[in-house]
Amino acid sequence: MAPVDRAFLGEPVQYFRYVDDILLLGRTEAATKDGQALLLRLLGEFELEARTKHACPPMLFEHLGFRHYRRHGRPEMKVSASRVKKFQGNMRSLFPDRETADRRAARFAAIACGASSWS
Repeated sequence: MAPVDRAFLGEPVQYFRYVDDILLLGRTEAATKDGQALLLRLLGEFELEARTKHACPPMLFEHLGFRHYRRHGRPEMKVSASRVKKFQGNMRSLFPDRETADRRAARFAAIACGASSWS
C-alpha cells in the first residue's frame, strides 16, 4: 500500500489510512471525487476493490469509532462509547490495578472526546 500512500502526497485531498480503512477529505466535492477516482485506479492496480461512502458539508461521518462533525462552523470529533470501552480493556491489561487503569482510561476519554462519549 506504500505506492498508494505516496500517490496522495501533494494531492488536493487529505488522505488517511489505517490498515485497510481509508479516508479522503477534500475542500470541494470535485477534489474529493478526483481523489476517489485516483484511489480506485490505484487499488485496481493491486486488484483490490473499495466500498465508498460520501459525506458533504456540513460533515457528519463516523470512521474507526470516531464521529466527525461541525459545531459552530468548527470541526469537532467525539469518540464512540465502544472505542472508549475497548481502550479501557487495553488499559486494564497494562495496569493490574483496575482503579489505575480506569482512571487513565477516563483521562484519555476526557482528552480525546471533550469529557464525553456517544453511544
